[in-house]
Amino acid sequence: MKKGRIVSLVALFLVLILLSSCGGGGAGSNDGSSNAGVNAAGIWEGVIYSNTTRQSYKVVGIVSETGILRFLNIDALTQFSGVVSGSNNHISTTVTGYAPYGATFLDGSTITTFNIEGTVEPRKTINLTYSGGGENGTITLTYDIIYERNSAISLLQGRWNSLMSGDTLTIDQNGSISGTFDYFMPGCVYSGKVSIINADYNAYQISVTFSNCDGLNGTLTGLLTLGDYIGTNDYLIFGVSNAQSSVVLDFYR
Repeated sequence: MKKGRIVSLVALFLVLILLSSCGGGGAGSNDGSSNAGVNAAGIWEGVIYSNTTRQSYKVVGIVSETGILRFLNIDALTQFSGVVSGSNNHISTTVTGYAPYGATFLDGSTITTFNIEGTVEPRKTINLTYSGGGENGTITLTYDIIYERNSAISLLQGRWNSLMSGDTLTIDQNGSISGTFDYFMPGCVYSGKVSIINADYNAYQISVTFSNCDGLNGTLTGLLTLGDYIGTNDYLIFGVSNAQSSVVLDFYR
């Protein structure tokens, strides 16, 4: 995701998605899992196309070397979380989908399960079909070589500024996080930790705990990656969730 690509796909990612759970699995529990049956690791860019609504949406995918999956839908502002499973480069798994704040999926749910199935050509393409939430369609993704940058806490260390508000994020030399969410919820803060998954690749594990945040208090886990805004590695995006809530944030420095 070099400058022109990361901005076009994720510059609008300062999105708050708060959801009241009416059930659904705990997406955060997926973040320590691994799967050796299929290699879909990478940063991926592409399109979700709904056969039901006849609409397409841009999506960024982050899949770690341990098989943790995050699909971040730009246009519809949804997030999908799960663990890749399958064999022989065939993916067959379920993911948890989160509808945008104040909206629902076509079946009326705000959090629901989606089935995805298809093929991956490692470090090249992913082609999937999906069904759930009252619709079905396809997901077509292309690999982004930015994934092959090394990861290090030193690359994250420092103060980061929100693209759309005055909120800030600070990461210290140990990977400890402190941030403000005051733009959406006055007085809301969060803290947590970011850690290396595999130092050879540009994906990090992140856990954050929100405090004094109406409807959002608790710990959410997910994935983080670095991209280019003006310079190199000066853009940061993460998506986190638990069984009740989902948050996607982006920052620059």
